[in-house]
Amino acid sequence: MVLTKDATLLPKDEKLIIEEFLHNPCVVRMSVDRPNVRLEISHYSPPSGLEGSMDWVESWSEAIKRIIGTFNGQLAIVYFSYAREANAACSAISSLGVKAVAFTGECSSLDKNHIHAAMRNGEIEILCATTAYGCGLNLPDVRCVVRFGLPKNMSSWMQEQGRAGRDGKPARAVILLNEKYDINRCVFWLDGSSDGDKKSMLTNFVDVLKYAYSGFSGLCLRKFQVEYFGESLPQGDAQNCCQSCDDQSFQDASG
Repeated sequence: MVLTKDATLLPKDEKLIIEEFLHNPCVVRMSVDRPNVRLEISHYSPPSGLEGSMDWVESWSEAIKRIIGTFNGQLAIVYFSYAREANAACSAISSLGVKAVAFTGECSSLDKNHIHAAMRNGEIEILCATTAYGCGLNLPDVRCVVRFGLPKNMSSWMQEQGRAGRDGKPARAVILLNEKYDINRCVFWLDGSSDGDKKSMLTNFVDVLKYAYSGFSGLCLRKFQVEYFGESLPQGDAQNCCQSCDDQSFQDASG
C-alpha cells in the first residue's frame, strides 16, 4: 500500500502520477477553495536607494505599514522571495514598534523553535518569511497573508495563502506586485535555471501574471484560482470573495 498526498497538485500532474505509478488508486480530493479568505491584488513601489541602505529599508516599511495597519495587531505573515528582503522589512517594521520577526533559511533550528513558541504565545504580530517558512506550524488565527512580489507559480501562492484563516474566520490573502520589478526577477530566475526548466518556469510565471491581471480587470480572483486547479466555484460560496466581487477595495500599497 502506498499513500501519496499533495496540497496543490494540478489535474494534469495528478493524471500523470496515476497513469505512470499507481494501479487502480483510491483518490480522495479536497477543494482548494478557502471561502473565508478574501483574495486581493495591489501594486507596491519597489525599494528605492542602495540595497541595504536606510532609504531601501524604509521604502519596504512604508508599503507594508499601509497593509498591516488595518489589522490592529492581529497575526500576519508577509512572504518575500529573498532573505535579505525579509530581514530588511523586519528591521523596518520593528522600528515602528510592531512585534516582528524574520523567519528565513538562515535561521537555525533553535531559532525556529523559539519563533514557533513565540507565535503560539501571541508574542509576534508580523512574521517576515521566505518560502523556507513552513516547518509544520499550524496556527488557526493568522488574519492576513501578504506576498511581496509575484510568486513563481500558483501552487506556491496557494500554499502561502493557506496559512490564513484556518479557524474559519474572515482573513485576507494579498499579492503586492510591481510589474517592472517582478518581470526583472523572473528574468533573473530564468537565467539561473537549466534549459529543461525554463519553459515550465515561464509558463508558471505567465499563469501568475494572468491571475494578477484578472483582479485588475474586474474578474473574480477566486474563480480563476479554483478553475486553475480543475474545480468549479460554488455559487455564493465565499463570505468575502475578492476585490473584484465587492465594493471594498483594499488600499493600494503604492499610495
